[in-house]
Amino acid sequence: MRIWLLDILACPICKHYPLDLTILKWETDVKLFSKVETAFKSRQLPVLEENCILTLPSGKKDKCIKISEEGHLQVEDEFSREKRPFLDYLRIIKEKTESAQTIADATGSSPTSVLEQVKTNARDKIKRTLKEVETAGTRTSTDEEKKSLQEVMPEIHLLNWYFFLTEVDEALISCRKCHRWYPVIETIPHMLPDDLRNADEDIAFLKKWSSELGASVLDEGKPFNMKTQKTEKVVKKRVKIR
Repeated sequence: MRIWLLDILACPICKHYPLDLTILKWETDVKLFSKVETAFKSRQLPVLEENCILTLPSGKKDKCIKISEEGHLQVEDEFSREKRPFLDYLRIIKEKTESAQTIADATGSSPTSVLEQVKTNARDKIKRTLKEVETAGTRTSTDEEKKSLQEVMPEIHLLNWYFFLTEVDEALISCRKCHRWYPVIETIPHMLPDDLRNADEDIAFLKKWSSELGASVLDEGKPFNMKTQKTEKVVKKRVKIR
């Protein structure tokens, strides 16, 4: 599962959006997180750029971020999906950094640290830059926009890499409104209605990751949780006795 999928996923039962994501295991090599984090902290843009390459359906490689000048500075990446004026683009990625607040990483080490960079340092830098550009308004020249853009290029690359180029292997997606949860298994989100879910498989998933999951899911999650399993065992035992 790519992180950007959270942008389009809603609870299939109550339709609540956005959903929370707890990452339990990465498909992406953990060593790569360490490399990207080091490059981000030291502002090594060439290293970030070489890790921010898209593979197109044709098999060709392409840059994640494209810059053009058409009257004013314009930016295109996986967030904007098309060329956007720099100010509009900053507003888009500011919103994305805010959406990252619904993500938690229980894997520890470098991946957890990278998420914190996304949720704090990258978010704060984007917010400050947006405020500065908004304050300057139409007085901002293209050269001034270029300078502002250059200052946030490490943040832009980090966000594109994290949201679009990393792959989650196992995770738990949860809904704050109806308290349902959905597993991500072998990179695939299992967003099924209650009547199509397999209780044994879901309980096995909870048991596997019980040390990384909170009581709200383990004891109160719907449609299955550890308490419902215990209740079912008691009922089955009583039926056998009768």
